[in-house]
Amino acid sequence: MKFELKNAELKKFGNFEILEYPNRDKFPLDGAVVKVKNGVYPKKINHGFYELFYVMKGYYDVEIDGNVTRVNEGDMFIIEPEKAHRCTAEHAEMFVVCTPPFDIKNVEFLE
Repeated sequence: MKFELKNAELKKFGNFEILEYPNRDKFPLDGAVVKVKNGVYPKKINHGFYELFYVMKGYYDVEIDGNVTRVNEGDMFIIEPEKAHRCTAEHAEMFVVCTPPFDIKNVEFLE
């Protein structure tokens, strides 16, 4: 199934730009491109879905249980459901995949 750029929706959240590709056919996963100028994404918990980050440019840091992991260009990182986490990045670009698909109703912001 092809997901075309012309159908993607650009959303802005602080210093984050999120290019979401709609999952119209209800596949068991979805994807987005996230660009970060310089920022900290609020601490959150994903209820019931995995989140995979692939860093295309730059790096980002992910904090889980007080431990910070640097994820560099070309690296992947998977965040398991029900894990409180916070992401920080500077001038990074990432491809993010969620399974099952992302639904804001399944995200709990802790800050």
